[in-house]
Amino acid sequence: MFGRVLFCDDFSEYSRASLDSLQNNPVIKQLIIIHVIDEKEDTLEEKSVAEILQERAKMFEDNGVQVVTLIDHGPAAEKILAASEQQGVSLIAIGARGKSLIRDIVLGSVSSDIIRYGKRSALVIRLKNAEIGNVLSYEPLKENIFRKIIFATDFSRYAAKAFDCLLGNIKAMGTEEVILTHIQNKWDSAPRHGLAQIESENILTGKAMRVKELGIKSKVFVRSGAPVAEINKLADEEQATCVVVGAKGKGYLQEVLLGSVAEDLVRNSNLSVLVIKVDCVRSKKG
Repeated sequence: MFGRVLFCDDFSEYSRASLDSLQNNPVIKQLIIIHVIDEKEDTLEEKSVAEILQERAKMFEDNGVQVVTLIDHGPAAEKILAASEQQGVSLIAIGARGKSLIRDIVLGSVSSDIIRYGKRSALVIRLKNAEIGNVLSYEPLKENIFRKIIFATDFSRYAAKAFDCLLGNIKAMGTEEVILTHIQNKWDSAPRHGLAQIESENILTGKAMRVKELGIKSKVFVRSGAPVAEINKLADEEQATCVVVGAKGKGYLQEVLLGSVAEDLVRNSNLSVLVIKVDCVRSKKG
């Protein structure tokens, strides 16, 4: 899992810096870089697109990663999702911002569509920006995105399966520490699934022991509030590098109306977000 990755490159500065950020991730063995040409916006000829992709590929090939480049035409999310199935990748990676911030906000970003409709796990890379004059500049992440993970669980079977997937790959990902958290919704009259805080802590402590058995450090936090806001606060306190969630869960009422926690995190997290896609399978709650 996560060894064969599809990266979506729209040739924006943000996308270039996001791709550069993947060079610090030891888990990637094979990389497919795709550029989808938008006939209405792209001014580059296909030959020029191919040359840029080859330049991108060389960065990884020099480090022993096998690279394939793809060019397609049409709606970006649709073509990216089709390529992920055709190429049999285990992970789709994409920058959190593309060429058009306004279009992302109004119509829904490509990354949100990939989370919503894709069958593969997805990594949405969030960069810090610096303003130089009136120009925003983006720098690649200087360390392994997966070095210090926050794993957020709602105790659904999907979250349990996502945690199992994470444990199966965590050593290859180069992870040094896992922060396990459950956020109790402040609008609920009682903790979700009827769990009291101490019960939630006990479940998370059991998961933390499984992490520690792999020789990786782990902490446990149970908090109450708006999920994304609390996760962002915890990420800042613990200096985490990535948030990990399962793609499905029970969902709060406002999540049904406004989108899932996973999609909300993609839009509003301060960190990169790894969304592990899991099927509706039998699994013990956790």
